[in-house]
Amino acid sequence: MLNMSVKTKLDTNEALRRAYDYFVGDRKLLLVEWIAHMHADQGACEFRASGGRIQAGAAHDSKDVLLAEVDRLSREYGFRLAYYGLHIHASAESDVGHLMVAVHSADPVEITFESHEMDFPVKQFADGIPKA
Repeated sequence: MLNMSVKTKLDTNEALRRAYDYFVGDRKLLLVEWIAHMHADQGACEFRASGGRIQAGAAHDSKDVLLAEVDRLSREYGFRLAYYGLHIHASAESDVGHLMVAVHSADPVEITFESHEMDFPVKQFADGIPKA
């Protein structure tokens, strides 16, 4: 098990995009769900959308749904993004290989990783991003 964090010069959206592209696009790992954790002056909320496409009458990209809800919760209720998360598995058929990536909305942006049996790709990704 590996727990680590990296502070980066990237903005929150770019760090999230790069993490998704690397782990899901390049490494072909399975995105289980997108996560947005938000805070208010008092209280918090979390929104989760399954990875891939969501079928609700019409098909929708799950990241688009997540971003639309983050925007709506911000506008209508005053929530502020604390972090975006990626919940990733090595494959659908295996219990081996689990990764949680959190991209914290801070200055500088901090990316945290909680890896079970995926330490090498985490270290490789972390080594390749611009550090703050």
